[in-house]
Amino acid sequence: MTNLIPIQNRRPAGRADRVRSEDATAPHLKMLPWLAARHGVPPARAEELWRQACALADLAHGADARTPEYWAHAIRVLLRLLRCDGAALLAPDEVEQPPALPAARSALTLIDSQRRLGVAAFDAAAAFVHAANEYWSRALQARAARR
Repeated sequence: MTNLIPIQNRRPAGRADRVRSEDATAPHLKMLPWLAARHGVPPARAEELWRQACALADLAHGADARTPEYWAHAIRVLLRLLRCDGAALLAPDEVEQPPALPAARSALTLIDSQRRLGVAAFDAAAAFVHAANEYWSRALQARAARR
């Protein structure tokens, strides 16, 4: 079936169309100002990082492949670049410190716990032998009493 009604543009081409056509290599990312503020990076530097992320995605997926994988790769690279760049722009006292590792346990506590486990096994074996001895001695005493 052919389309009898011609399709018309609903709005005239304006400044937004011109801006997007000027820089077709790195499309505008609407959440870029928010990401830049969140990571403490100036907006101009964030735009440069976005262009770098798109260039790396072009290298990985091809310049004409604008697939969801391409955009996911570009966003992942952008977030990594923003994280690194934001950390480089912070003062040393503003950088988040990595969580402290737990204090190393001394070898003596490990050896002591192993000794307790070994002693517990021998204690259980001794209790079993004692219980078996009691059982058999009572059984033999009952048999001797019946005679």
